[in-house]
Amino acid sequence: MFDNLGLPLAISVTAANIYDGNEGKNLLEQLKTVSTRMELIRADDTYKGSFVDKAKAYGWVVEFGQKPESQKGFVPQKKGR
Repeated sequence: MFDNLGLPLAISVTAANIYDGNEGKNLLEQLKTVSTRMELIRADDTYKGSFVDKAKAYGWVVEFGQKPESQKGFVPQKKGR
């Protein structure tokens, strides 16, 4: 996970068969200790579900990016808020 300047806040390296949403919950534990001013997490759809619930428990909002259905691969998102 990175801040809005692109600096890393929390890092985890796992095997390719580990689901992002589950590992993301572990990253929230790391963030809890280093980021006291964070309010918003931008994520893709793989982080929906229990990741969002855990982020809300820490008082953080999770916002999901939108991309056109015709678009394949990575699409840079505009900054909101």
